[in-house]
Amino acid sequence: MTLKELTIKEKKEKSLKHSIKDGCGWATMVGFGENYISPFAIALNATNQQIALLASIPQLLSSLFQLIAAKITDLVKNRKKIILYGVLIQALIWLPLFYIPFITKNIYFLIAFVSVYFIAGSFGAPAWNSWMGELVEEDKRGKYFGFRNKIMGFFTVVSISLAGFILSKFKQVNVFYGFGIIFMIGLIARAFSTFYIKKMYEPQYIVEKKDYFSFVDFVKKMRKTNYGIFVLFMFFLRFSVFVAGPFFAVYMLRDLNFSYMTYTIVTVTATIITFITMTYWGKYADRFGNRNILTITSYLVPLAPILWLFSTNIVYLIFIQIFTGFIWAGFELSAANFIFDTVKPKNRAKCVSYYNVFNGLGMFFGSMVGGALALKLVKPSFLMSSLQLLFLISGILRLFVVLYFIPKIKEVRVIQHMPEGELLVRAVAIDPIRGIAYEGITGMKTIGDIGKKGIVAGVKAVEIIVKDTEQMIGEITEKAKEISIKEGRRRVMEKKKLVREFEEFVHDLVPKKKGKKEKPKKTKRETKKL
Repeated sequence: MTLKELTIKEKKEKSLKHSIKDGCGWATMVGFGENYISPFAIALNATNQQIALLASIPQLLSSLFQLIAAKITDLVKNRKKIILYGVLIQALIWLPLFYIPFITKNIYFLIAFVSVYFIAGSFGAPAWNSWMGELVEEDKRGKYFGFRNKIMGFFTVVSISLAGFILSKFKQVNVFYGFGIIFMIGLIARAFSTFYIKKMYEPQYIVEKKDYFSFVDFVKKMRKTNYGIFVLFMFFLRFSVFVAGPFFAVYMLRDLNFSYMTYTIVTVTATIITFITMTYWGKYADRFGNRNILTITSYLVPLAPILWLFSTNIVYLIFIQIFTGFIWAGFELSAANFIFDTVKPKNRAKCVSYYNVFNGLGMFFGSMVGGALALKLVKPSFLMSSLQLLFLISGILRLFVVLYFIPKIKEVRVIQHMPEGELLVRAVAIDPIRGIAYEGITGMKTIGDIGKKGIVAGVKAVEIIVKDTEQMIGEITEKAKEISIKEGRRRVMEKKKLVREFEEFVHDLVPKKKGKKEKPKKTKRETKKL
């Protein structure tokens, strides 16, 4: 191994650590901000139709914008710069959200600003996926992203919990003050991400014209390619999910009349389970392939919304969220990594943008259909709310999508073979009891260790971030001192220059006065002589 190769390897390793810290900033913003956009709209008295628009329009616009983002990435050829611009805009957008309740409670202003928020986030998505695909080695993606998502999950859980606590305290005074506080924390956290993104190493981004294919070309061939079928599967599944997705918050806060704290407990449960099981699913994906994990979790995804029909008991809903968090953790991790497996590095930015376009369209149409159905559906006598019918419809649609598309998707990586039925039983029924308890988040032997290790990992990450923050403040202080010294020197030089100019002015002025006095006298004497 040459010195150059070793240096690049070390740069990549450091960049991956910085990426985890960047992810912590993003997760904190999501926990304090993004997770509470729907409750914020409900507090502004948004209707079900407006909630549907809030969930759909930002996703549609951000997904369409990805087509432009991919082209900009290819033109600029600087992925870091593109991501930094998107992160900065995304952070700053929390400022107008802070002021909305105090200026106008018009929901359409909220929709507009949230749209800008998601567009800014999507702006760097193709560049980020392309960049990370080059930094993480193929056989370590499951392990790395599992660990990264686990740490991010810890920060998300803590953030959601603290945000819920803040809102519950301010509800008796003015809940919008509480929203203002959590949104400002989200702004600071996202702005903090830029510090770590700047430190990351970016390999040279090479784009060859012969590799270019347009969105139209992709659409024409997508039914004939493995990746195209996968994108279609995700489009229809997102559609099915978002028929009900935007209305779980409405159901809990408005129909069940949950407090913000109760809502937070139910919501955060799924997030906790997701971050606990990310490493578990990552090991399975590396060993048995992302397509197989995608398959076994997809068959269980339809159950998640249907389980909401049978009880409104909080303990029961928490158990549903445990199941939901476990299944979605495996699904989202394997879906993201399947893109890395299927797409060549030089085409990742484009392919990710095309994937996100279909994802956003699925979310948009699903939310619009869900919003329309929410207005028409009548509550049956045996259900608590008409929204539960949406949950049932969503579950049935998910099942049809999975049964049709999953058999068509093929594995592209060399993996250890195991029949899907056996893998399903092992991964979902046996190992959650024996395996997760045995391995835990980082290979520990008990479920108690899972929580302990998760907290330790999170605390360690906090310590690292605090240390880096101190370093960053130190660097800023030193720079400020340098600027101050330079500014002081500049001012001294300016004063000296002014003094010199004044002295020259006086010096030039005095001789001129003497000349004027002597000249008339001389003229007068000469006149007398004449």
